[in-house]
Amino acid sequence: MKKLIDSQQYRQALAIFDLQLSIGDQITFTLALKACTKLNDYQYGIRIHQQLSLKAIEDPYLQTSLIHFYMQCHNIDQADKIFSTMKNKTVYAYGAMFKGYISNNMPEKVLELFEKISIKIDELIIILLFNACAKLCNNRAIKTGRDALNR
Repeated sequence: MKKLIDSQQYRQALAIFDLQLSIGDQITFTLALKACTKLNDYQYGIRIHQQLSLKAIEDPYLQTSLIHFYMQCHNIDQADKIFSTMKNKTVYAYGAMFKGYISNNMPEKVLELFEKISIKIDELIIILLFNACAKLCNNRAIKTGRDALNR
């Protein structure tokens, strides 16, 4: 599946996913969600989400893939719901949320989430935060950007 996705053959990757559904693991589900995201196939991605076991849904890597999928499909509420239920939020999950808010023209939500961030931030988080600050270009954005530099 990975080779098909790398070569942008998303429908073929999903066909293989369908054949191997019964033996799917987190990596397989993540690859299938990536294909759905690239194809903007919202219904297929929702079907994949519904097929996940409770144990699989608790995997932070898979949760991040779901966040990315829902943000790309403009279902911010579902992405927010997944993020809020995450027990162990990773820098990648925060990055997916930041990137999703920015791509959905919601940079103020990036600042709100940054103020609540509970993990050590990295360069990617700072870059995404500054991107949101640049889009807002207001006093709050300037203050948040300065505060981020002093963390």
